[in-house]
Amino acid sequence: MNKELSQGADLVAAGILANLALDEDAALGGYYKVECLGPDGEMKWTDTVKNIVTQEGKVVALNAAFKAAAFTQTSYIGLISATNYTTPAAVTNTAAGISVSVATNGWCEVVNTVVAARGTPTWGTSTGGAGNATLACTAVPFTINNTLVIKGCFLVLKDLAGAGPSATTGSTTGALYSAGLFTGGDKSVGSGDTLNVTYTGTLT
Repeated sequence: MNKELSQGADLVAAGILANLALDEDAALGGYYKVECLGPDGEMKWTDTVKNIVTQEGKVVALNAAFKAAAFTQTSYIGLISATNYTTPAAVTNTAAGISVSVATNGWCEVVNTVVAARGTPTWGTSTGGAGNATLACTAVPFTINNTLVIKGCFLVLKDLAGAGPSATTGSTTGALYSAGLFTGGDKSVGSGDTLNVTYTGTLT
């Protein structure tokens, strides 16, 4: 009798372990790489931004992957200013909270007197292996027209209804997919500088 009970317990335990082995989580992530070139073309500094993917961005990504009909995505990269900054990027941040003067998300976008518009990324094709997938854009150039301290970058996409974002700085249309701050701290830019920004999205 004891032997039968022991065998039954082993079978139950094995079943539980088997079910646990089938439970696999997936996480969206990504990072920005930024290079600053001076007016003479010489490298002034480089840094990376380890972003957070917002709740708004996760909803849009999941809907597009499983439900959306064929469509052309629209996306823009923007810069986060040190001016009026209060708190770092958070999962609760939204495109509706983007502003060049009011830190609704805890941060503001760089004004158009510093960069004329947001940058337009050109995306490659996603690749993957060993349970991971990545998608990257080519470098997006920003011509700097004034002196400012910047803190990081963000990325906007079409929203859940398919409404696209705008290249206009401070625009609240579309969906905020990701945002983050420089890992090495605030960075200064000056008139005549060029920022080259790349973004790599990850799914692990």
